[in-house]
Amino acid sequence: KHMEFHVVNSSMLLNAAVAILFPVLSKQIKESVHFHYTNWNSLHTHLGKEALPSEYGGSNGTGFNFEKLNRQLFDMEGHYNNIIRFGYELKPHVDRSKYAKYFQNADKSKSSKKKNKNKKDGIVTEE
Repeated sequence: KHMEFHVVNSSMLLNAAVAILFPVLSKQIKESVHFHYTNWNSLHTHLGKEALPSEYGGSNGTGFNFEKLNRQLFDMEGHYNNIIRFGYELKPHVDRSKYAKYFQNADKSKSSKKKNKNKKDGIVTEE
Protein backbone atom coordinates (compact mmCIF):
# COMPACT_ATOMS: atom_id res chain seq x y z
CA LYS A 1 0.00 0.00 0.00
CA HIS A 2 1.42 3.35 -1.01
CA MET A 3 1.17 6.15 1.54
CA GLU A 4 2.32 9.73 1.26
CA PHE A 5 3.08 12.21 4.01
CA HIS A 6 2.78 15.95 3.50
CA VAL A 7 4.55 18.17 6.01
CA VAL A 8 3.56 21.84 6.32
CA ASN A 9 4.65 24.62 8.68
CA SER A 10 7.71 22.65 9.79
CA SER A 11 10.05 24.04 12.44
CA MET A 12 13.63 25.19 11.87
CA LEU A 13 14.87 22.10 13.72
CA LEU A 14 12.90 19.75 11.45
CA ASN A 15 14.09 21.64 8.36
CA ALA A 16 17.71 21.19 9.49
CA ALA A 17 17.17 17.48 10.22
CA VAL A 18 15.58 16.99 6.80
CA ALA A 19 18.46 18.77 5.06
CA ILE A 20 20.92 16.41 6.77
CA LEU A 21 18.99 13.12 6.53
CA PHE A 22 17.12 13.43 3.23
CA PRO A 23 20.12 12.58 1.00
CA VAL A 24 20.63 9.22 2.75
CA LEU A 25 16.99 8.10 2.65
CA SER A 26 15.81 5.49 0.17
CA LYS A 27 14.18 6.57 -3.09
CA GLN A 28 10.83 5.13 -1.91
CA ILE A 29 10.85 7.23 1.26
CA LYS A 30 11.92 10.35 -0.63
CA GLU A 31 8.99 9.90 -3.01
CA SER A 32 6.54 9.33 -0.13
CA VAL A 33 7.42 12.33 2.04
CA HIS A 34 6.69 15.84 0.76
CA PHE A 35 7.80 19.00 2.56
CA HIS A 36 5.76 22.04 1.58
CA TYR A 37 6.90 24.35 4.42
CA THR A 38 4.45 27.26 3.82
CA ASN A 39 4.14 26.86 0.04
CA TRP A 40 0.39 26.26 -0.31
CA ASN A 41 0.56 26.05 -4.12
CA SER A 42 2.93 23.09 -3.77
CA LEU A 43 0.53 21.47 -1.30
CA HIS A 44 -2.43 22.07 -3.65
CA THR A 45 -0.72 20.12 -6.45
CA HIS A 46 -1.08 17.01 -4.25
CA LEU A 47 -4.25 17.74 -2.27
CA GLY A 48 -7.34 19.51 -3.55
CA LYS A 49 -8.31 22.82 -1.93
CA GLU A 50 -11.71 21.37 -1.05
CA ALA A 51 -10.02 18.88 1.31
CA LEU A 52 -8.01 21.50 3.21
CA PRO A 53 -9.02 23.98 5.91
CA SER A 54 -8.80 27.71 5.16
CA GLU A 55 -5.55 28.17 7.10
CA TYR A 56 -3.87 25.93 4.49
CA GLY A 57 -5.36 27.79 1.53
CA GLY A 58 -8.33 25.44 1.24
CA SER A 59 -12.08 25.88 1.17
CA ASN A 60 -13.13 23.32 3.80
CA GLY A 61 -13.84 25.68 6.69
CA THR A 62 -11.53 25.98 9.67
CA GLY A 63 -9.06 23.41 10.95
CA PHE A 64 -9.11 21.19 14.00
CA ASN A 65 -10.71 22.28 17.22
CA PHE A 66 -7.85 21.17 19.47
CA GLU A 67 -9.76 22.00 22.65
CA LYS A 68 -12.58 19.67 21.61
CA LEU A 69 -10.13 16.93 20.57
CA ASN A 70 -8.26 17.24 23.87
CA ARG A 71 -11.53 17.08 25.83
CA GLN A 72 -12.65 13.96 23.91
CA LEU A 73 -9.35 12.20 24.64
CA PHE A 74 -9.47 12.99 28.36
CA ASP A 75 -13.14 11.98 28.54
CA MET A 76 -12.02 8.49 27.51
CA GLU A 77 -9.41 8.21 30.29
CA GLY A 78 -11.36 5.38 31.97
CA HIS A 79 -11.40 3.44 28.70
CA TYR A 80 -7.63 3.84 28.33
CA ASN A 81 -7.12 2.69 31.92
CA ASN A 82 -9.16 -0.46 31.20
CA ILE A 83 -7.07 -1.20 28.13
CA ILE A 84 -3.92 -0.89 30.20
CA ARG A 85 -5.35 -2.89 33.08
CA PHE A 86 -6.38 -5.79 30.84
CA GLY A 87 -3.03 -6.51 29.29
CA TYR A 88 -1.47 -3.56 27.50
CA GLU A 89 1.68 -2.42 29.24
CA LEU A 90 4.53 -0.04 28.55
CA LYS A 91 7.86 -1.65 27.87
CA PRO A 92 10.27 -1.67 30.85
CA HIS A 93 12.53 1.02 29.37
CA VAL A 94 9.69 3.58 29.29
CA ASP A 95 9.75 6.13 32.11
CA ARG A 96 6.47 5.28 33.85
CA SER A 97 6.64 8.36 36.11
CA LYS A 98 5.49 10.50 33.18
CA TYR A 99 2.32 8.42 32.94
CA ALA A 100 1.79 7.67 36.65
CA LYS A 101 -1.78 8.91 36.83
CA TYR A 102 -2.79 6.53 34.02
CA PHE A 103 -1.23 3.49 35.68
CA GLN A 104 -2.45 3.84 39.26
CA ASN A 105 -5.24 1.28 38.87
CA ALA A 106 -3.14 -1.03 36.70
CA ASP A 107 -0.30 -1.11 39.22
CA LYS A 108 -2.67 -1.88 42.11
CA SER A 109 -4.24 -4.80 40.28
CA LYS A 110 -0.85 -6.30 39.37
CA SER A 111 0.38 -6.21 42.97
CA SER A 112 -1.79 -9.11 44.07
CA LYS A 113 -1.32 -12.74 43.11
CA LYS A 114 -4.86 -14.14 43.42
CA LYS A 115 -7.01 -14.33 40.29
CA ASN A 116 -10.75 -14.86 40.11
CA LYS A 117 -12.51 -16.07 37.03
CA ASN A 118 -16.00 -14.79 36.41
CA LYS A 119 -17.60 -17.85 34.79
CA LYS A 120 -20.48 -15.85 33.36
CA ASP A 121 -18.36 -13.72 31.00
CA GLY A 122 -15.03 -15.54 31.18
CA ILE A 123 -13.19 -12.46 32.44
CA VAL A 124 -10.12 -12.99 34.58
CA THR A 125 -9.71 -10.36 37.28
CA GLU A 126 -7.01 -9.85 39.86
CA GLU A 127 -7.72 -9.04 43.50
